[in-house]
Amino acid sequence: MYVSVFSIGLVLFYLTDNEYINQTSFKVEPSRVYAGYPFRIALFASIGKDKYPYCFYPIKIDEVGNTISLNFREITTYESENRTNIEISIEAISEAPGAYEIGPFRLPYLILSPDIEKELISQNTGVIPTSYIEFPKVSVDVRDWRKTCLIWVGIITSFLFLLLLGTILLGRRFLPRKADSLSESSIEFYEILHSARGYRLDGNIYGFLKTLLTVVQKLSKDGDSPEIKNMIDRLEATISEVGYKGKTISESELDWYWKEVEKLVRSKESNKVRSKTQNQ
Repeated sequence: MYVSVFSIGLVLFYLTDNEYINQTSFKVEPSRVYAGYPFRIALFASIGKDKYPYCFYPIKIDEVGNTISLNFREITTYESENRTNIEISIEAISEAPGAYEIGPFRLPYLILSPDIEKELISQNTGVIPTSYIEFPKVSVDVRDWRKTCLIWVGIITSFLFLLLLGTILLGRRFLPRKADSLSESSIEFYEILHSARGYRLDGNIYGFLKTLLTVVQKLSKDGDSPEIKNMIDRLEATISEVGYKGKTISESELDWYWKEVEKLVRSKESNKVRSKTQNQ
């Protein structure tokens, strides 16, 4: 059984040669076809010229069922030296994914010789075509766009998971070394600072300042900086005034000494960790 894909009037063009070897091919656009989205089937034919014009009838195709609908868009013809070339454009759409074979297609035609023209004029019913251009079956793989999206989501998710896993493993490589460096040096400083706090709570301001000075002097052994040197000079001067002159130091000033020394300890340890990391 055949069904007409489109209705078209008589297409006439005059031919001058007798090379009737037909050459046919097809193309599907786009190359990836998805269910629910239209695609284009282009049929190509090349036939030898004749001295009489051709009369083409509506193209016919084997019935393909209800899953694919076909709609003719246009027919284009152009001539070369000895042949006439035909391109037929059909829009198609499939509602369900799957592998389909559409066709074969048949393009009926007549050569309008003078006798055929007289018969067409004299008969209202027209003349039944006796010749056909045969086009091969068109194979189309209709994909499910939802499955394609899921595949891409899976790929992206896997990539992000591997990236996160690599970041965690890389971070773990450096975390133990950082912890070791803190356990070896910082603990000692913070234990001394804890002792200084105890002196202050007991009201022993001299012991408090003297202990802070011990912390800063230990820091200077790894390399002096202007901040460390200034703090040593300032603490020594204040300790001298408290110990020998009996000067009273305000709570705000004591807080300032504590915060500044603690800041120097954190800064020193941060520089050590950064230096070790760069050298690894």
